[in-house]
Amino acid sequence: ELPINSPTLLTATLNGEDALEADNSAQLILNPMQQTKVLLVTEQQRSPVEFALESMPQVELTVSENLANDFSGYGLAIINEVQLRKLPSVPTFVMGPRSDSDLWALGEPLAKPQATGTRADHPLVEGTDLRDVIIDRSASLRPAEQFTELAATASGAPLYWLFDRPSGEVAVLAIAPRTSDIA
Repeated sequence: ELPINSPTLLTATLNGEDALEADNSAQLILNPMQQTKVLLVTEQQRSPVEFALESMPQVELTVSENLANDFSGYGLAIINEVQLRKLPSVPTFVMGPRSDSDLWALGEPLAKPQATGTRADHPLVEGTDLRDVIIDRSASLRPAEQFTELAATASGAPLYWLFDRPSGEVAVLAIAPRTSDIA
Protein backbone atom coordinates (compact mmCIF):
# COMPACT_ATOMS: atom_id res chain seq x y z
CA GLU A 1 0.00 0.00 0.00
CA LEU A 2 1.36 3.38 -1.02
CA PRO A 3 0.72 6.39 1.23
CA ILE A 4 -0.58 8.83 -1.41
CA ASN A 5 -2.22 12.00 -0.13
CA SER A 6 -2.06 14.16 -3.26
CA PRO A 7 -1.89 13.64 -7.03
CA THR A 8 1.27 11.62 -7.70
CA LEU A 9 3.11 10.41 -10.78
CA LEU A 10 3.99 6.72 -10.39
CA THR A 11 6.70 5.39 -12.70
CA ALA A 12 7.51 1.70 -13.20
CA THR A 13 10.75 0.87 -15.01
CA LEU A 14 12.18 -2.46 -16.15
CA ASN A 15 15.92 -2.79 -15.66
CA GLY A 16 17.88 -5.01 -17.95
CA GLU A 17 18.08 -5.88 -21.61
CA ASP A 18 15.10 -6.92 -23.71
CA ALA A 19 14.02 -6.85 -27.36
CA LEU A 20 11.91 -3.66 -27.18
CA GLU A 21 13.38 -0.83 -25.15
CA ALA A 22 10.38 1.46 -25.77
CA ASP A 23 8.13 -0.51 -23.37
CA ASN A 24 10.55 -0.60 -20.44
CA SER A 25 8.84 2.28 -18.65
CA ALA A 26 5.23 3.14 -17.84
CA GLN A 27 3.71 6.07 -15.96
CA LEU A 28 0.42 6.47 -14.16
CA ILE A 29 -1.02 9.52 -12.44
CA LEU A 30 -2.65 8.55 -9.14
CA ASN A 31 -5.18 10.95 -7.76
CA PRO A 32 -6.61 9.73 -4.46
CA MET A 33 -10.27 10.37 -3.76
CA GLN A 34 -10.64 13.02 -1.15
CA GLN A 35 -13.19 12.06 1.47
CA THR A 36 -15.79 14.63 2.43
CA LYS A 37 -17.37 14.63 5.86
CA VAL A 38 -21.13 14.85 5.32
CA LEU A 39 -23.72 15.47 8.03
CA LEU A 40 -27.17 14.08 7.17
CA VAL A 41 -29.87 15.46 9.45
CA THR A 42 -33.05 13.39 9.16
CA GLU A 43 -35.71 11.91 11.39
CA GLN A 44 -36.23 9.02 8.97
CA GLN A 45 -34.70 5.67 9.81
CA ARG A 46 -32.48 4.35 6.98
CA SER A 47 -33.81 6.73 4.34
CA PRO A 48 -33.01 6.33 0.63
CA VAL A 49 -30.82 9.44 0.96
CA GLU A 50 -28.77 7.71 3.67
CA PHE A 51 -28.40 4.55 1.54
CA ALA A 52 -27.24 6.59 -1.45
CA LEU A 53 -24.65 8.49 0.60
CA GLU A 54 -23.35 5.30 2.24
CA SER A 55 -22.66 3.84 -1.20
CA MET A 56 -20.26 6.65 -2.09
CA PRO A 57 -16.67 5.82 -1.08
CA GLN A 58 -15.68 9.50 -1.01
CA VAL A 59 -18.32 10.29 1.66
CA GLU A 60 -17.64 9.96 5.39
CA LEU A 61 -21.24 10.05 6.66
CA THR A 62 -22.61 11.09 10.03
CA VAL A 63 -26.38 10.73 10.52
CA SER A 64 -28.22 12.70 13.19
CA GLU A 65 -31.82 13.55 14.07
CA ASN A 66 -30.73 16.98 15.30
CA LEU A 67 -28.79 19.77 13.72
CA ALA A 68 -25.34 19.98 15.29
CA ASN A 69 -23.97 23.17 16.80
CA ASP A 70 -20.42 22.51 15.64
CA PHE A 71 -19.90 22.04 11.92
CA SER A 72 -16.11 22.15 11.94
CA GLY A 73 -14.70 19.52 9.65
CA TYR A 74 -17.92 18.97 7.69
CA GLY A 75 -17.76 19.70 3.99
CA LEU A 76 -21.53 19.43 3.49
CA ALA A 77 -24.72 19.32 5.55
CA ILE A 78 -27.84 17.67 4.11
CA ILE A 79 -31.10 18.54 5.85
CA ASN A 80 -33.92 16.10 4.99
CA GLU A 81 -37.39 17.20 6.19
CA VAL A 82 -36.28 18.58 9.54
CA GLN A 83 -37.43 21.81 11.18
CA LEU A 84 -34.71 24.40 11.52
CA ARG A 85 -34.36 28.12 12.03
CA LYS A 86 -30.71 28.80 11.29
CA LEU A 87 -28.80 27.04 8.57
CA PRO A 88 -25.40 25.43 9.14
CA SER A 89 -22.31 27.50 8.35
CA VAL A 90 -21.13 25.02 5.69
CA PRO A 91 -22.40 24.26 2.17
CA THR A 92 -25.90 22.86 2.68
CA PHE A 93 -28.54 20.94 0.73
CA VAL A 94 -32.08 21.18 2.14
CA MET A 95 -34.80 18.78 0.96
CA GLY A 96 -38.47 19.23 1.88
CA PRO A 97 -38.11 22.24 4.21
CA ARG A 98 -40.56 22.08 7.13
CA SER A 99 -40.00 25.46 8.75
CA ASP A 100 -38.88 29.03 8.17
CA SER A 101 -35.16 29.72 8.09
CA ASP A 102 -32.93 32.75 7.81
CA LEU A 103 -33.18 32.42 3.97
CA TRP A 104 -36.92 31.78 3.44
CA ALA A 105 -40.40 31.87 4.94
CA LEU A 106 -42.62 28.81 4.69
CA GLY A 107 -46.05 29.15 3.07
CA GLU A 108 -48.92 26.73 2.48
CA PRO A 109 -47.91 23.43 0.83
CA LEU A 110 -48.43 23.08 -2.91
CA ALA A 111 -50.58 20.07 -3.86
CA LYS A 112 -49.46 18.09 -6.90
CA PRO A 113 -47.27 20.79 -8.45
CA GLN A 114 -45.94 20.19 -11.95
CA ALA A 115 -42.30 21.06 -12.67
CA THR A 116 -41.71 22.99 -15.88
CA GLY A 117 -38.11 21.89 -16.35
CA THR A 118 -34.72 22.90 -15.09
CA ARG A 119 -32.13 25.50 -15.91
CA ALA A 120 -29.86 23.66 -18.34
CA ASP A 121 -26.87 25.98 -17.88
CA HIS A 122 -26.23 25.26 -14.18
CA PRO A 123 -23.99 22.34 -13.09
CA LEU A 124 -26.30 21.33 -10.22
CA VAL A 125 -29.09 20.45 -12.64
CA GLU A 126 -27.19 19.70 -15.84
CA GLY A 127 -28.78 16.65 -17.46
CA THR A 128 -31.71 16.70 -15.02
CA ASP A 129 -35.33 16.97 -16.09
CA LEU A 130 -37.95 17.32 -13.36
CA ARG A 131 -40.94 17.56 -15.73
CA ASP A 132 -41.69 13.81 -15.40
CA VAL A 133 -41.30 13.68 -11.62
CA ILE A 134 -44.58 12.87 -9.87
CA ILE A 135 -44.89 15.21 -6.91
CA ASP A 136 -47.62 14.67 -4.32
CA ARG A 137 -46.83 17.92 -2.53
CA SER A 138 -44.12 20.51 -2.23
CA ALA A 139 -43.20 23.21 0.24
CA SER A 140 -44.14 26.73 -0.75
CA LEU A 141 -41.33 29.08 0.19
CA ARG A 142 -40.82 32.82 -0.04
CA PRO A 143 -37.10 33.58 -0.34
CA ALA A 144 -35.78 36.29 1.97
CA GLU A 145 -32.77 37.06 -0.25
CA GLN A 146 -31.57 36.97 -3.81
CA PHE A 147 -31.39 33.43 -5.20
CA THR A 148 -30.72 31.50 -8.40
CA GLU A 149 -33.74 29.54 -9.59
CA LEU A 150 -32.87 26.07 -10.87
CA ALA A 151 -36.41 24.69 -11.35
CA ALA A 152 -39.96 25.99 -10.92
CA THR A 153 -43.56 24.85 -11.07
CA ALA A 154 -45.97 25.65 -13.90
CA SER A 155 -47.42 28.38 -11.64
CA GLY A 156 -43.97 29.95 -11.17
CA ALA A 157 -43.26 28.78 -7.62
CA PRO A 158 -39.60 27.82 -7.16
CA LEU A 159 -38.99 24.09 -6.68
CA TYR A 160 -35.20 24.07 -6.58
CA TRP A 161 -32.98 27.05 -6.02
CA LEU A 162 -29.57 28.13 -4.81
CA PHE A 163 -28.51 30.80 -2.35
CA ASP A 164 -24.93 32.06 -2.45
CA ARG A 165 -23.47 33.04 0.91
CA PRO A 166 -19.94 33.48 2.30
CA SER A 167 -20.07 30.32 4.47
CA GLY A 168 -21.09 28.13 1.51
CA GLU A 169 -23.91 27.76 -0.96
CA VAL A 170 -27.34 26.54 0.11
CA ALA A 171 -29.30 24.44 -2.39
CA VAL A 172 -32.99 24.04 -1.54
CA LEU A 173 -35.26 21.40 -3.06
CA ALA A 174 -38.85 22.19 -2.04
CA ILE A 175 -39.77 18.57 -2.71
CA ALA A 176 -39.35 15.94 0.01
CA PRO A 177 -38.08 12.71 -1.52
CA ARG A 178 -40.80 10.66 0.21
CA THR A 179 -43.60 12.83 -1.28
CA SER A 180 -42.47 12.26 -4.86
CA ASP A 181 -40.83 9.69 -7.07
CA ILE A 182 -37.65 11.76 -7.27
CA ALA A 183 -35.58 9.33 -5.18
